[in-house]
Amino acid sequence: MRVRTASALLTACLVAGAHAAELADFRTGGRTFQADIHRPAGAPRGTVVLAHGFLRDRHSMRSLARELAERGALVIVPDLPSFADPSANAVALADIVIDTRAGRFGAVPAGTVLVGFSAGGLATLLATVRTPGISGWIGLDPVDRAGQGLHAAARVSAPALMLRAAPDRCNAYANSHSWGSFLPRLSRDTLVQGATHCDFQDADDLVCAGLCGAADPQRQSTIRAKVAAAVDQWLK
Repeated sequence: MRVRTASALLTACLVAGAHAAELADFRTGGRTFQADIHRPAGAPRGTVVLAHGFLRDRHSMRSLARELAERGALVIVPDLPSFADPSANAVALADIVIDTRAGRFGAVPAGTVLVGFSAGGLATLLATVRTPGISGWIGLDPVDRAGQGLHAAARVSAPALMLRAAPDRCNAYANSHSWGSFLPRLSRDTLVQGATHCDFQDADDLVCAGLCGAADPQRQSTIRAKVAAAVDQWLK
């Protein structure tokens, strides 16, 4: 029994170690911020940068980051440096892409997908506009601010995917829904049936659940699968 228990603990530790993220420092606009680096087991197929939502941090995107790394991507999840300036956060995200392409994390193909949740959806959209050669953009129940996303959408040359919840106060009553009319290469704009705003990030966010409705593991799994399928397609 003790041998089995020790074996199980060793296996658990090995699995946990396989998913452990590195911590890296970045600097942009005079600010230093941190990011989790999730490496794949083998040579990466490209890079995915994940951006969290308002009042959240990099840990709220762990499950998606781990899944994408397991599928072969180098995944970078920063703590966005600006509290409420999506343009400044877009610059930070673009700087991450530049550093990665310059070889900071070793030899990584240039293909890059930007994925953002809520306010992070707006920041990644703006970063896609300012960063050449982005392979794809994914908005997870994104939220616009002062029409910035609407004005930027027509200038997004990358393939795009939007996954959304029904209009609610937590997604500013779906104020990003009109982006889809202007994104030149929108592949799908999907309303995830029954989804709450919290379903698009990790389930252990009790603040989000209290304000916006609890996340559901099955819906979250469906959302991650849709994101992974798009990333697989764009990072071939």
